Amino acid sequence: MILSTFDMIALGCVVFIGLPHGAFDGAIYALLPDEITKQSRAKSLAFFLALYTCLAGVIVVFWLMMPQLSLIAFLAISAFHFGKGDTEGYHGIARLIALIAHGGLVTLWLPLTHHEVAFSYFGALTFAPIEALSLLSAFMYACAFLWAICVIAYGRMALTNPYYRGRFFEVLLLVPAMAYLPLLPAFALYFCAFHSRRHFVSLYHATKTSAPAQLYALGIGLSVASWVFGAIALFVLNQYQSFALSAIQIIFIGLAALTVPHMILVDGLWRPLRKSLYSSR
Repeated sequence: MILSTFDMIALGCVVFIGLPHGAFDGAIYALLPDEITKQSRAKSLAFFLALYTCLAGVIVVFWLMMPQLSLIAFLAISAFHFGKGDTEGYHGIARLIALIAHGGLVTLWLPLTHHEVAFSYFGALTFAPIEALSLLSAFMYACAFLWAICVIAYGRMALTNPYYRGRFFEVLLLVPAMAYLPLLPAFALYFCAFHSRRHFVSLYHATKTSAPAQLYALGIGLSVASWVFGAIALFVLNQYQSFALSAIQIIFIGLAALTVPHMILVDGLWRPLRKSLYSSR
């Protein structure tokens, strides 16, 4: 496995721009009112960090034990998480259609338009030859048919209702970009410039009336801790295999380990709570 200069730059963007949007989960938790956490701020934050770390560790262990199932689950929850984040403010069947359209950009369209490269990465992440992933490939192509139908339906929604046009324009922009850019730069483009940026903007608006300096310091500290841990893991793993293979495994299995607790906090708790808090003011 060989990574080009552009691939390395893309991975650097994912690590140093995209990963911190999850590391700021500690700052999000610090924003939750005491009646939700049921503890003092210091105790609740310590509990949160311990639970978050343990859950991430469980995901890593589960991935090592059942890598193919873990990869499928990671793609599915990533599609949901990306799609949900990109369709805030949508409701009903319109949101379901848009969620599939947005969520499938990275999890279906991108890997299927770069099939050989994507499945070489999938093989690295599942410790298996590409031939062992033939069923996953067939399943993804079947899902891509549903995704294409939703993109078309989303376009029809945008034609008849201006409210959907801005986000649908993102899909129109990203479909050719993901098809023609190399895989890792295309992923970094979406993950950093769209998904993470949207998350940071939302967090910024939520912290304007709080103590943002303290919250940002916490988020930066957690980011640095993640980078240090990743660098140590990369150094150790690189003793036994190539740098490229080690980097792909550490970054994407690491993202998977952080995605589950990130979704629990952001999608399961923070977004619904934030809606209820700010709608009552």
